[in-house]
Amino acid sequence: MGKSHALSAGTPDGAALTWDEPELGTIQPDDDPLNPLGYKYTAPPKLPQRNPGDPLYMYGMRLVPITVRPTAGGSAATIDMLVIGPKNANYWLEPEAKADGSVALPFYKLDRDGNRIEVPEPVEWTVLKGSGQVDPTTRVYTPKAGADEQYAIVSAFYDNGDDADTHDYVILPVPFITSHRYADLLSPAIKEV
Repeated sequence: MGKSHALSAGTPDGAALTWDEPELGTIQPDDDPLNPLGYKYTAPPKLPQRNPGDPLYMYGMRLVPITVRPTAGGSAATIDMLVIGPKNANYWLEPEAKADGSVALPFYKLDRDGNRIEVPEPVEWTVLKGSGQVDPTTRVYTPKAGADEQYAIVSAFYDNGDDADTHDYVILPVPFITSHRYADLLSPAIKEV
């Protein structure tokens, strides 16, 4: 909260850009010489009050899209910023790739003895970014078939009726693959003949 992050964008022809003011926080030119012509996003010092009826994840986080567009016209681009408020580190998601392209999202917490246990119901699942859905019974995220997206952002919020920090989120590359599979893709093992 209240921290600043350097952002940069450009066009192939070097055209001037316009940065839209975000709904939450501020955007301004960055004076850092390591980010020439870049901008700086500054998150607010605290999250605004959640309105009744808003999703529960809004107690602890917000997705803030930053839009930048060529001044002369053309396609805009969006940089998604996650502003994280209160967060209990004893609640976490452990995504697991499934063979069908979906992603299991086990949601864990520590019990009083320090043991990892699955967070019980009720859990509110929210897809903040992406066209897929989470099945609340199986806790599996399934991307929409044929969707043209690079990633999805999914939030899980345990509603114990009191706390605002009993949540976690995950950013899933689409398609989601395990880190071992990704490493194999980057440098495949040499196969002897």
